Amino acid sequence: MKKRRIFDILLGLIFLSLLGLYLYDHYLLPTKPKIIARLRYTRAIDILRKKTKITENILNTTATSSACTLFLKNSAEISMNDYANEYFDHQLDAILKTCAGAFPTPLQSKIDDAILKCKTSTREHFSKECYGALMAAKTSSVATVIKSATDPDKLDAPILLQLVADKFNSSGWIENEEETLALVDALLDKEPSYLNGYKVKMLLLTMGPLNIKGLYKEELQDALEQAKRLNPDDPQVIEFDLSIRAYTFGLPKDEAAEVKKEALEYIEQEALKHPNKWIYDYHKAMLLYDGYDVGDGKYEQALALVEKAFKKFPNNERLQYTIRNLKEDDRSNKHRIKKPFLEGYEFNLDDL
Repeated sequence: MKKRRIFDILLGLIFLSLLGLYLYDHYLLPTKPKIIARLRYTRAIDILRKKTKITENILNTTATSSACTLFLKNSAEISMNDYANEYFDHQLDAILKTCAGAFPTPLQSKIDDAILKCKTSTREHFSKECYGALMAAKTSSVATVIKSATDPDKLDAPILLQLVADKFNSSGWIENEEETLALVDALLDKEPSYLNGYKVKMLLLTMGPLNIKGLYKEELQDALEQAKRLNPDDPQVIEFDLSIRAYTFGLPKDEAAEVKKEALEYIEQEALKHPNKWIYDYHKAMLLYDGYDVGDGKYEQALALVEKAFKKFPNNERLQYTIRNLKEDDRSNKHRIKKPFLEGYEFNLDDL
């Protein structure tokens, strides 16, 4: 009987202990802030740090002499930092002089530009202009030494990135946008966290001839969602989102009006959430300006919104340009400025 009582007491103590732990954990324990894990996105410099290997079957041996082709192959295979270091160690400079005149004109002009802009730079101290020119020379070297008909899926990410960069640097993406799109898709397959890759893809699908064909709406939306997944606060990602929401090209009048209405409502909601971000004022002004009639008040509202944006972001050249052009707008003048607003999608090699 005594043993049974001791057992009951122990059981009761265990129950009370568990109950106490439950109450403490659910009602008394200080609330811990939730940790929101954000995906780390890949940058161009992360990709360009990697070395690669160019096999003989994709090597273009007809662009220049065999010795200079070997130099270009080696330049393409090493990382961007190694390329810059070798240049400053004067190992590349001598070869460049040896191969002078043997390179195709586009590559030669990039090399000449790099030599000019790196005159006062050293390995320890080099200017941004010098590094950018070296990057342009390296990407042009890659474009020269890789066979043009090579399947993008067979190329490594550093090679793909440099081929894309070379196209944007030489405006080649406009001439053959589907080829550029294939390169970007192959790059994103290998580097799915490369944020700027999705920006480049959206640029291709919204600004070039591919946009007019209208065959890539789902791909465009998917690229936007992937970019937002990686960094929803990125200014260019936000701007792509706003532009895509307001896109009405080729739509019937009634449908276009509904799209603009929904886009305007979304912009106004986001502007309330982010009162210090000028981009919402700017895009609302774009929507109001588009199709305004004299005397309907929308032109005045658009100008006021851009001036409001300028107060949030003083000295911004894009806003200054827009304000100046809006003030010069004259619907009665056939030579008036038809596009006072600027889209904000500019990519340099450093951005890529």
